[in-house]
This record gives sequence, structure tokens and C-alpha cells, in this order.
Amino acid sequence: MKLFAKTSLVFLVSLFVACSDTSNKTEDSSSTNQDWLVKVNGDVISSEDLESAIERTVGELAAFQLDESGRQKVLESLVLSRAMADKQLSLMTEEEVASIDSQVKAYREELLAKLYLKNNLTPIPVTEEMVKEYYENNPDKFGGKTVRSYEVVKANSKVSGEARKKIMSSLSDIAKEPQWQDKVQQLKQQGFGVSYAKGAVTQGVLNSKVDSIIQGLPLQEASSVHFVDGIPMILRVVKEQKVSPKPLAEVRNDIRKSLAPIQLRKAVKKASKEILAEAKVVYHNDVDN
Repeated sequence: MKLFAKTSLVFLVSLFVACSDTSNKTEDSSSTNQDWLVKVNGDVISSEDLESAIERTVGELAAFQLDESGRQKVLESLVLSRAMADKQLSLMTEEEVASIDSQVKAYREELLAKLYLKNNLTPIPVTEEMVKEYYENNPDKFGGKTVRSYEVVKANSKVSGEARKKIMSSLSDIAKEPQWQDKVQQLKQQGFGVSYAKGAVTQGVLNSKVDSIIQGLPLQEASSVHFVDGIPMILRVVKEQKVSPKPLAEVRNDIRKSLAPIQLRKAVKKASKEILAEAKVVYHNDVDN
């Protein structure tokens, strides 16, 4: 079943090539020096074609292990694709053939461009300085973080009118006190719907507005009254702890892997600039102007 699936791929690739390249046709079979295996409507399928198809289908290493039965199935798929391509070509208009030719040309150029880059691209290495700079600028990627412990007092629900004024005044008064939890208990006894909580977070964990407030507060300084989703609250950062990132020695290889694609893009950009400097390029719009 696997071989059948893979030979189907060869079939499609061969069909693509056969539809577009009618120059392989030969009227006189004795005029070719190819080591041909099959001729389909005068079009040669050579041993080289077969070997190439096998390599594309199963890979270079597995190709050595393919038995004669497997090789014959690949050859039969090439024969079928060539015959089908000929038939399809006979049914197409000139415009349709031109469209296929255009696609083949684009694919050919893509293959050649990739081959050029493979053979001529000069790698730009990832230096140790680049690794260190990336490490120092992105400590959070390697476990480095700042943990801020905070406390918050907020209303239990949205408020409006006179109740809103009272709760805002009460929160403003609490913000001036050192012991928030005790003051909240007093407000609860007076019938206010408020609550006290505390926690510890790193940047980006909480609601964006709450996170912005916490990250912007100096230590031990209370915020003004803020409304988050309609709920009034005050916040205070009581402690800050910095957690060091993993040592550079542990993450150096990971950093190099992260920077390698960036260096590859730089190398491609450099090669592109150089090759375009050598090419004669004229845009139609430039000629018109």
C-alpha cells in the first residue's frame, strides 16, 4: 500500500512534466542515444528517468533496497502518466497548454533558485556576542522573571449613584492605611460589600489593566481607585522578587538555534542583492515612463 501511494506521487510529477515538455518526442527511435526502457507514443522513458523517479518516491537510501517488482511498478506508473499526459495534451487548447508551460517555467525557476542558494549561499555565523546579547535582552525566555506580590481591595459588584460615591471614598481612605485587611473587616461590619485579597504574579498573567497597574506601582505605594470591568478597586505592591534565568551555558545551543533562521534570512538577502546587481532587470512601467 505504501509503494502504491508513493508511485501515485511519481505519477503526478511525471504527468506534470510530460504535459509541459513535448520536446522529448522523437520520430526516429534510432536517433536517440538514451538508454531507453519504454517508448510511449514515441516518447522515451530512460533508465535515468526511472532511477530519478525511484529516488523521488522512496528516497536515495531506500532506492538501493527496492526489488525488481517494486522497480517495475514505478516504471509502469511512469508509462501510465506519460500516456495520460499525451492524451490530455491532445485535448487542450493552445491557451491551456500555454498556462501549463507557464506553471512549469515558474516551477523550474523555483528549483534553479533553490539550487543556486544551496550552492552559493555564504552562511552568516551566529557569534558568541550575538548569543550573549540575545540572552541579556530576553531573560524571560530562559526562566528569568520578576515576581510582584500585591494586595487588592475591591467592591464585590458594580456600583452606581450614591453607593458608588461612598465606596470610592472608602477605598480612598483605605489606600492611606498600612493594614488593609483590618479596614476591610470594619467596612464589612458597616454593611459595605468589599473584599480583600493578595497574590503574587509575573507580568502578563492578570487582566491587562490590572497587570498594567501592578507593574507600574512603586513598592509599598497604593494606587488610586481604578475601575476594572465596572468594579472599583485599589492595589498595592508589597514585595518584589527577581528570579534569575537559567545560566547561559545551559541555553547557549537553544539561542543559536533561535538566531540561525535570522542569520539565514540575512544571508539570503545579501545573496539576493548581489545577484540582482548583476542581472539586467527592466520593468515594463519604467519603459513606459
